Order: sequence, then structure tokens, then C-alpha cells
Amino acid sequence: MSNVILENMTWDDLPHPWTKAKRKELFQNTRQSKDESFQKGFIRRHLGVDLTKFPEGKRSLRLNKRTIEAVPMRVIKTREDFVDWTEDFDGYCQVNNKELFWNLKNITCAGGSQNRSIRPIIDMTECFAKWIKKNGDTNKYFICITDGQYLSGFVRPRPGNTLSQFEYVVDQVDPSLKKYFFFGQLKDLREWWSANV
Repeated sequence: MSNVILENMTWDDLPHPWTKAKRKELFQNTRQSKDESFQKGFIRRHLGVDLTKFPEGKRSLRLNKRTIEAVPMRVIKTREDFVDWTEDFDGYCQVNNKELFWNLKNITCAGGSQNRSIRPIIDMTECFAKWIKKNGDTNKYFICITDGQYLSGFVRPRPGNTLSQFEYVVDQVDPSLKKYFFFGQLKDLREWWSANV
């Protein structure tokens, strides 16, 4: 599908949920992931925020799970403490005195690498909750876009559970922090954004 069609998508045009077939139709059969680029462009066009401007002119930011601090750092694989770090945020912006930290994913179906991608997002969620609790922050929010039919199943409680896996890790830190998190598909963000930002 052409970039013009993707660029002209509206909130109503967004797939809900993204399926493997719809993702293939829109992004072609490519090994190069176009999801994050599409999500950032859509957010820029429809919410008016640029997710590429990190604090202090840095290009990235990640959390340390052991020290519970945020540090601008892109490369961690060569560090002996690389297991202490979350993945880096996919985006950052400031709106109305609120700092918004973004993670953008589109996982449409189960599989080895797809399953391995989910745990780091949940680890990052828990660390973010610990970070805002440690610092007493009331203006920091974590927006986790969970596009994709498979991934979207992790933001709803599974049968027999009262919380989703994402809600569970926040709840273990402090249940009152849930208001600082959005977990859901890009299509669902519009309503949350209007009410909270």
C-alpha cells in the first residue's frame, strides 16, 4: 500500500485490532518493520506531538531496573550491567506540563521472538511505576501502544483474572499509580488523550 494512503489514515481507518493479514496488506511483506514509523507519523499528524525530542536534546532514554533512574543511553549490550536496563523509550513529548514516555509495538501473532518482546515491555512498565513512585512524580505518564491482535490480549484480564499483566505489575508497586498509564491500541488512545492530556 502506498505511503499516501497510510498518511491519510484517520482514527476511524485504524485497524482494530491489527491482524497479521491487515499488517501485511498495509506494510507489504517486508522484513523491515514499518510499524513504529507509521505510529509516530500518525501521532504527529493527529495529536500534534513529535516523539523524537527527548530531554536535554538526547536521542534516547531508558530506565535502570536496579537503581530506578532514567538515563539517556542508546547502547547497552557492551555493558556488564546491561541486564539492569529496560529497552529504551520509543518516544517522548511534553504536553500541558505533562511528560509523556512512549513505547510503540504492533505484535499481531504469537511466535518466539514476538513472545520475547512482551516481557521487556512489562518489565519497563513495572520500572516506570517504581520510578514515578520513588520521585513522587505527578506529571509523568507512560503510554504503551499495544497494536496487534496478539499483544492487545495482554492489556485485558485473562479468563479467571481481575487484572491484565500490565495492570498487575503497576498494582504490585502501587495501585494508585494506574492513572499514569495507558495500555491499549492506537485507535483507543484518542479517548484517553482527550480525558487525560
